[in-house]
Amino acid sequence: DLCVTRMPLQVHMLGARLFEAIFKPSVEVILISTKLGMMMGPRQLLYCAGFFGFAGSWTRMVGPTFATLAADVQAANATLLSQRTRLHTHAEEVAMLGGVGTERQLMDGAAKDSLRKSSKLALQRFGSDALDTYVLRYVGILAAFTAMLPAWDSTVRLYGSVR
Repeated sequence: DLCVTRMPLQVHMLGARLFEAIFKPSVEVILISTKLGMMMGPRQLLYCAGFFGFAGSWTRMVGPTFATLAADVQAANATLLSQRTRLHTHAEEVAMLGGVGTERQLMDGAAKDSLRKSSKLALQRFGSDALDTYVLRYVGILAAFTAMLPAWDSTVRLYGSVR
């Protein structure tokens, strides 16, 4: 009985989420692109869309993925933890056999590797966010205005001023 009443509700909710996630944004993009295409011309609109597509993805094509960097950080942290656990377990033997210097080098190397990979991930995220924000927001606005100039120019020629 619950399955009969719950199933239509789940189908309805899935349909609403699908509408919000795919259909509505797609229709909005089509309507706005059509209007801008009529105002600017299709060539300028394609230039503008091409710029935003390129600017939004270029940093991700150049550098390694965040998932790869995060996996590297996790592996380095696991190595550091493994070295620390091993040293903690065998501390008496290491001290008795005079292996403190060797163990210090191993721990320092693992710590430096972990820090280096964590810093690389943080810098990659910062650089990607900063460049994406700058390029997409500010340079994108300039590209959009440049693409709209022919529409503005034709309006001025047709009417003598912008209305």
